[in-house]
Amino acid sequence: MAILPDFAAATFGNSTNIDNTFFPLPGGTINSYGAALIDPETGEEETERNDHFATFETKIIEGVETVVVRDTAYADGVLVEDTLDWYAQADDGNVWYLGEIATNYNYNDEGEFIGTDFGGSWEAGVDGAAPGWIMRAAPMPGDSYFQEFYAGVAEDEGEVIATGLDVETDFGSFHGVVKILDTSGLEPGVGAYKYFAPGVGLVLEEEVVLSEDEPELVIEITNRREVDVSTPVDPTELAFAGDGAAKTITFLSEDASTNAAIGAYTFDTATGEIGEARILFADTEDVKAGAQATMTVAAGQSLGLFLIPDVEELGLELEDYADGGLFFRDFTSGDVADVYDGDDATTYTPGPATIYDRVAPVVTDADGNLLPIRAFHSVGNRDGFNFLNPVAGENALASDIDDGLAGVEVVSFEDGLASTEDFDGDFDDAFVAVSDAPLSGETVNALVEATGISRRVGTDRPDRLVGTDEDDQLIALDGNDVIRGSGGDDQIEAGDGNDRAYGGAGDDEISGEEGHDRLFGDEGDDEINGDEGRDRIQGGAGDDELAGGDGNDRLCGGDGFDELKGGQGDDRLRAGGDGARMSGGADDDTLFGEAGAEDVFVFDLIPFGSDLIRGFENGADRIEIATYTGVESFEDIAVTQDGRSTVLSFAEGTLEIANFDSARINASDFFFV
Repeated sequence: MAILPDFAAATFGNSTNIDNTFFPLPGGTINSYGAALIDPETGEEETERNDHFATFETKIIEGVETVVVRDTAYADGVLVEDTLDWYAQADDGNVWYLGEIATNYNYNDEGEFIGTDFGGSWEAGVDGAAPGWIMRAAPMPGDSYFQEFYAGVAEDEGEVIATGLDVETDFGSFHGVVKILDTSGLEPGVGAYKYFAPGVGLVLEEEVVLSEDEPELVIEITNRREVDVSTPVDPTELAFAGDGAAKTITFLSEDASTNAAIGAYTFDTATGEIGEARILFADTEDVKAGAQATMTVAAGQSLGLFLIPDVEELGLELEDYADGGLFFRDFTSGDVADVYDGDDATTYTPGPATIYDRVAPVVTDADGNLLPIRAFHSVGNRDGFNFLNPVAGENALASDIDDGLAGVEVVSFEDGLASTEDFDGDFDDAFVAVSDAPLSGETVNALVEATGISRRVGTDRPDRLVGTDEDDQLIALDGNDVIRGSGGDDQIEAGDGNDRAYGGAGDDEISGEEGHDRLFGDEGDDEINGDEGRDRIQGGAGDDELAGGDGNDRLCGGDGFDELKGGQGDDRLRAGGDGARMSGGADDDTLFGEAGAEDVFVFDLIPFGSDLIRGFENGADRIEIATYTGVESFEDIAVTQDGRSTVLSFAEGTLEIANFDSARINASDFFFV
């Protein structure tokens, strides 16, 4: 039985020096964790990620100074939880957990943001909540204790299962590891095995149903970095001092992997307090080079810029903030007592943020409601790191392409989070110029050319966009458009309307978006997505990835070994000269194999419908079935003959193989994954 540790008996002489080898929290250390899982309804891979940041902030709780740790969770890149945890180490080496303020970001089934709540928040000494041990000084098998206790809200327990283990992860090998089972009285029957390595802390977590052997989800450490604060640097380096006149912000180009937004705010130059922010360019993929916005910057104020990545996933209309209404706030300041009473939870408002803060601010609207926005700031840079950004990453640099232009400064942004593989450090995801006066077309063209990014944006009318031999971005918007990529590795967005798009040579990315589109990869290893509508997609030469999206689509691989995914609708998928890996997706699909090639027909949805395979060659082709559909072996398949076709029946669908004798089908024709 778990014991509730005696907090009154503990002494805390140097409580913020948390050097317990299994739970070390040196300031500026960021441990990142990731996991991937398959959605059983869609068959799509989903990712989960956490960043565990030991900040330099402290908070007094029950007379004890605690270290503030920020734990931020994302699902498929979308912010779902932002928590401040409070830890302290007692003189005997036990690490205590004294509470948390958890902000949960909620979305509806369409992915639209609908608000926040503070469920799971608690603080030691408030409303009977008691602290517990998060890690013993010397863990021993059989130790069982409460990690936290706030009746009906937080009742987690820890039990030491084993010590001295060896653990392998993709990040590295760890020895002398402690294994602890975390459970909660509020969620009986489930738990998590957590593995803590000396000098690192948590390195592996296995979420389990206690009655089963295999974990439902495995979360591993993916990154560990430390922020060096030994060299102070002026955080206003990428800020622009005001004199009462307007500053012009000119969008030049972007090469981001996702849609982004650019915003700006003013801040008090003396105190660093950040004022109201506004969105300048709500979606950089729809902005033409040379688009300009202005902001008046008073004397004593300075201008700061920020980038918001993945705007399509936010579930917000950022255009609503073009005239202001966004506020950056310091979540570590302010009275958090209100969050523990459910009726008053929404009244909590963080304090004002400054560019000198050492914890990234949160974002609210004018009414103080928290918004699921993570922003990358230009100001706040401190020689390779920036506390205003998540995990203290540096995401903006002063570009040198403005050399020789008086009164013009160019800022280049990186749109990846520093703790993820998306952070490539090229700082070419967006280029913005700040000037004392509007830029001429000649100057804009020169700066755009200097960025090295060729970009053309169409109109809402039918357009004809033609790329160059370089890597182009061709964005057609509305209308029935014709887009030709020519050479280079191009990014083509056809926009709304019934469009035709040709990638040309190079490894291209083509998105049909809405409308009934015809999309051609041509040469190179291309990625083509039809998105919505009845699309016709042809990969051409190279090893291509084709996805139909919604609607009744037709996909043809062409030369090379291609991957074809039909998506929603009744689709027709045809392999090319070297074969293909084909998944019809939902609804009733027809899949055509290629004679003489080795094709793989994939069925990994629940349900996948009634599908038809034509051209199946015994001994060469294979059928792949995901075991989570309930089919784990050949014995789970009912095989019958219907005329000239073999019919395979499953719990989640029916598969017909045309012109094939059922006597020839056997276990060697299948993969079960």
